[in-house]
Amino acid sequence: MKVHRYAAGFVLSGVLVGALSIGGCQASASGSVSAGPPSVNGCNPDSTIDCSGGGYGYSCAAGDNPEAEDSTLSCSVPTADGPNDDFCCFTWTAPAGSSCTPDDDLTAQCPDPDSYGYQCQDPTDDPTSLDPTLNCSTGVADGSATDFCCTYGTVSSSGGTSSGGTIPAGCTLDSSVDCSGSGADGYSCAAGDNPEAEDSSLSCSVPTTDSNGNDDYCCFGWTYGTSTCTPDDDLTSACPDPDSYGYQCDSGDDPTSLDPTLNCSTNTPDPDGVHDDYCCTY
Repeated sequence: MKVHRYAAGFVLSGVLVGALSIGGCQASASGSVSAGPPSVNGCNPDSTIDCSGGGYGYSCAAGDNPEAEDSTLSCSVPTADGPNDDFCCFTWTAPAGSSCTPDDDLTAQCPDPDSYGYQCQDPTDDPTSLDPTLNCSTGVADGSATDFCCTYGTVSSSGGTSSGGTIPAGCTLDSSVDCSGSGADGYSCAAGDNPEAEDSSLSCSVPTTDSNGNDDYCCFGWTYGTSTCTPDDDLTSACPDPDSYGYQCDSGDDPTSLDPTLNCSTNTPDPDGVHDDYCCTY
């Protein structure tokens, strides 16, 4: 999953569908925040592997595959790197009711090297039941199942929309923004603009001023569902890891109710005596 693009169409079962292409970043953590790729036998986390779509980089001995050691990982096809095979992977969960699973054969057929293949047994299901931040192609019938190519993240650079709506006014998607550790998409905005102000479904980092005088952000899409948690910019600013996002939740809740792929610190009681505060990486 190196950063390069193919034509945004693929053929599965004789049907042409459009695969989505997005930019993403690597994951890391420091301070009190617990995050980073899980340990996998025969493979080493490798932050130099350029993963689009928000995955973790792994360098493995040729023939090893992180999925073979950890069934909760969804991985790209391998890229040869001398004697090693490089992968981009992310952790997924199969909540009750989901009929979808990763499919390496489909991943190999997806035209975008940053896509992951999934097969869903229920024709009314799609891979967002595994992870709401997946951005997927139209499903293609495969016998009684349905096949998808999905990218991992929040924004479609081909469609120009995020999971919550259009690209925020005053901001542009910018793959050169270094979102190392956040697993999010980069935005470059006019000074003073904030993507969250335009799209309330985005959770964004604190801004960093770039050489052009713009404010750069790393953002990802989230949804309320039944969660009591909301992003909190003041907490984000106070988190010890610059790649973290701050959230405030009702006591007893935690930000994984917004997105199960968030990796969060231990809760800290908020001074208001009602809420819990968290720092999370995406």
